[in-house]
Amino acid sequence: MRVWPYILPLPVDSSKLLRFLRAVFGSETALEILRKLPADGRVYQARLIKELNRSNKTVINALKNLVSLGVLEEGMEKARRGNRVVWVKYYTVTDLGRWLAFLISPPEQLDKDVVKRLIENLLKLYLDSILKVCKSYDIDPIELIKRVLEEENASDRLG
Repeated sequence: MRVWPYILPLPVDSSKLLRFLRAVFGSETALEILRKLPADGRVYQARLIKELNRSNKTVINALKNLVSLGVLEEGMEKARRGNRVVWVKYYTVTDLGRWLAFLISPPEQLDKDVVKRLIENLLKLYLDSILKVCKSYDIDPIELIKRVLEEENASDRLG
């Protein structure tokens, strides 16, 4: 069986965690929205409403929910429609949103630069946590990380 290292930073608070999991993974609309979002850049609300086979209200409610959960950020910009200027709403993914998109995307479809940024983000998250724990237990984090890397390197050569 092929294994892909899916790691997803999640909310710590248990009530927020349950709301998050239900809202994202319990909603086919939310998953469809995540599949449509570019890793970098914007997607416009009108385009999502047009492309998803859902009512306007369903799509807008899912977008609001994803924004409130910190998966998406919303913005507004002026656009020209014929002779008039209108405001249009767009969405971009947050770091958490990228992780969710990463989770539901086939690995072979992922862009190398996006994966690199996700890994860097993940390392920063874990290193921050590791440094805090090491400090509280008076453990030298550099020595610990160095030893783990050396052991991994040795096991890669043997295996």
